[in-house]
Amino acid sequence: MKASQVNRATKQLIYCLLEDYPRYDEYIKQRKLEIAFEHQQRTVDENFGGSRPHDFTGDPAALAKLEAEESDWRLQALEKEYKAITDCYLEGPEEAQIIAKECYFTPHSVETIESLIMKNKLLVSKATAHRIWKNWLEDLADRLGLRMNHL
Repeated sequence: MKASQVNRATKQLIYCLLEDYPRYDEYIKQRKLEIAFEHQQRTVDENFGGSRPHDFTGDPAALAKLEAEESDWRLQALEKEYKAITDCYLEGPEEAQIIAKECYFTPHSVETIESLIMKNKLLVSKATAHRIWKNWLEDLADRLGLRMNHL
């Protein structure tokens, strides 16, 4: 029973990530702006009342901003999730792409695998569609570093 609960939670997490996928560019851009603003505030505070040292070459602000972005775990997580979903989507079978796009990437979607089959958007049987989708979710879970034991 415990494995079933973990599995259900993992699936729910993946479904939430898929629903957020169309907005990942915005989230990443927003986080980078937050990091830049935080860094800008620190630079102003550290340099208050004095001039900058002149024993460096290059742009220290850009270097510090880059280091801050690389060490930010939220930004890294967003970029990792975005890359995993994108790679899995592009490399996955056409049926899985259709399911992901129609059921999760479209805002306020009410589509299901069954409704996609009835509308002839999926040209496979219900069992085959569910099997393809299950395999695609397992591949995505692996790429995200999540553990899924029996979908």
